[in-house]
Amino acid sequence: MRLSRLLFPALAASAVLVAACGGGGGGGGFTPPSGGSTPIPVVTYPPSITQSVTLGGNPQTLTFPEIASGASGTVTVPATTSGSGNTTVTVESSLPVGAPVPQSTNVRRPKSLGATVTPLLYAVVTPSSALTFGSTPAFTYTFPAGTLQGDVYVAFFDPSNAAAGWNAVAGPIAASGNTISLPSQSIAPPIVLAANVSYIFAIVENGTPLPTPQPSTPPTPVVTPTPTSTGTPYAGPTATASPIAGPTFGPKLYPGWGPRAVADGLQFPVQSGFNGSGQTVAVVIDSAFSPSDISSYNTYFRTPTTGSTISQVSVDGGPAASADNGEATLDIETISGLAPGANIIVYEIPSLTDQHIVDAYNRAISDAKASVVNSSFSGCEASAVYNLYHPVFQTGADQGIAFVAAAGDTGNECYDGIGNTVGVGYPASDPNVIGVGGTETNLTVPDPITNDVAWNDYSCGSSGSSQCATGGGVSVTATIPPFQVGLTGESSTTQRNVPDLALPAEDVAVYDNGAWGVAAGTSWSSPQYAALMAEIYEYCNFSVSSATVSFDPVALPYAAYKSSPSNFIDVLTGNNQFAGTTPYFSAGSGYDNVSGLGIPLGMPIAHTLCPNRAPLSAGAGFTQQSAPLASLATTGTRTIDAAPHIVGLIDQGARMANATTRIQLVLRPTGSLASDEANVVNALQRAGFTIVQRFPDRLVVDAEAPTSTVDAYFATSIHDVIEGGNGARYTPVTKVTLPAEIAPYVSGASLDDLVTMKTH
Repeated sequence: MRLSRLLFPALAASAVLVAACGGGGGGGGFTPPSGGSTPIPVVTYPPSITQSVTLGGNPQTLTFPEIASGASGTVTVPATTSGSGNTTVTVESSLPVGAPVPQSTNVRRPKSLGATVTPLLYAVVTPSSALTFGSTPAFTYTFPAGTLQGDVYVAFFDPSNAAAGWNAVAGPIAASGNTISLPSQSIAPPIVLAANVSYIFAIVENGTPLPTPQPSTPPTPVVTPTPTSTGTPYAGPTATASPIAGPTFGPKLYPGWGPRAVADGLQFPVQSGFNGSGQTVAVVIDSAFSPSDISSYNTYFRTPTTGSTISQVSVDGGPAASADNGEATLDIETISGLAPGANIIVYEIPSLTDQHIVDAYNRAISDAKASVVNSSFSGCEASAVYNLYHPVFQTGADQGIAFVAAAGDTGNECYDGIGNTVGVGYPASDPNVIGVGGTETNLTVPDPITNDVAWNDYSCGSSGSSQCATGGGVSVTATIPPFQVGLTGESSTTQRNVPDLALPAEDVAVYDNGAWGVAAGTSWSSPQYAALMAEIYEYCNFSVSSATVSFDPVALPYAAYKSSPSNFIDVLTGNNQFAGTTPYFSAGSGYDNVSGLGIPLGMPIAHTLCPNRAPLSAGAGFTQQSAPLASLATTGTRTIDAAPHIVGLIDQGARMANATTRIQLVLRPTGSLASDEANVVNALQRAGFTIVQRFPDRLVVDAEAPTSTVDAYFATSIHDVIEGGNGARYTPVTKVTLPAEIAPYVSGASLDDLVTMKTH
């Protein structure tokens, strides 16, 4: 997760003087003269009223009498933080010259407001000099009875950027009675209005409380079978119940997206009654979360989570006391918001070391509850890492578990433990993991949720000026899997191409530590797909406890794509070049190494994969791939490079001989795992190791011993090192030799506690 901003600004730049489009207070009443013989004159209200105000260090209240449309109200314009001078505010009932008529096809932010957009009032704000505001005006507007019949929005038109059309910058405000109010709200950072530019605002209403956006290229409608679950289509937040001091924009909470926007725009099955019921999604992460934060999020967005549970499982001691909750919170809120019927289990680990991550993955497999496992982190590939993780992923995939991972937030670069280097991110590049890239969904583009542009901008970091870009490229450790063979647009025909698909990555609303914030990253994209997989699995009547599984979870989107490319929105524009490095990759027609197959459309894919909800099967063309592990010798010792290659480690010398050093062995997933594990455990115990942890699936063995024992048994040398901001760690500085008594059974070994992954 990459923080775009720490807290929500109240309104966008264009909304600084939104309140000024409201006008005036009293009713413009008329008192007839006394005397019955004098006829009462006809009162004609003006079509517009202009007022001037000198802005500076004090707020100014303007009262606008009734105009011809019957609208009247008061506006309190806040003090400027810099600049002063005369500003004119004109309210009128007719369209100002030079502005297009607000209508459903051109009022956006982030999307069309619906088919019944009706302008109620216009305002033209013209400052004589540049002004900077730190908060919005407060305004109250009254309209004739019967005028308000839906949700009300404030839209903005900048004549200097006419191509952008109208943008909804505030609302929805539920139409109640005939009065609309919006209090003053702070803006961070302060906003500058240019001198002598006539900014045009409009108050518009639509008859649909929360409009539904449509994809840029709508797919062919499909017939949806009646769900057997009781899933409730997500209806979005109410317009009046908000736990934050800020406006909302229909399904979008400014400036962060809520789940309704994604569910509607990308046709998630939840909107057809398939909400992930009966499925469990696991989240592996090095942080905890606050249940009250999740509850507040779901309460605001009216998420129908009745019957689903969110639970925590501590792995290897659980997260550090100082761990930031942000990533876990983002993952849980995304999954819960989009698949509210699914249960969620959070496997919490102390840090993103290989040993802790592998333990968490294997715990999730052994618990046999989760059908989907999400990972919002990645690191650079290495053969040592691949041989450690891949057997675990293969074992889970053989059970139908869909492993989902973020492709990374640094474009064509990956995290190597201290900094970045050119390469693809792991585990997204594993052929048994679905790698998820990101698309551009910030506020400056039309229809952001269905936008066909790859995510690459400078909106990240607390100051909103750091680069972030979707990960992608070509694996150097994994060969091309069967489901990628024959696709056009791939950068390699021999190696695994990353990512598999892409989902929105920019400006998601997060409720964390009791406050609203926004975040960006493929760590939002990844749990979106995890939620979608839970719903597809429900639709396809899949259970992780099934006796046999004959499909490859990673192959499913490819099968849907090959059946009908219209199941995806093709990402055509952008690239993932990060920090000017090469090689990088560009988006284009068909598959590409920036967005994969494109943006998935949920219900069309579910229908394609499982017509009439027929269960997934090999007969439908989803045959599992074979395990592409390197051939291992069955006798004799084997030397492996077991240390992740991290540039910049500071060697502190040999680790103390009596210091406790933990190691991890991952076994080959064969049919004789029970006896293989017994042989490995017995060998380690004879050598002086203490077994720390074993698992029901017999795949992973954790042990510890004094460093001298580790050095002697594996014929290596363990050193203490400083790993940048990760502090004091240890790692072997020479290659590792697996003794003959365990070598035939072992796929990979970890003899270090280096942090090899990073959240996105």
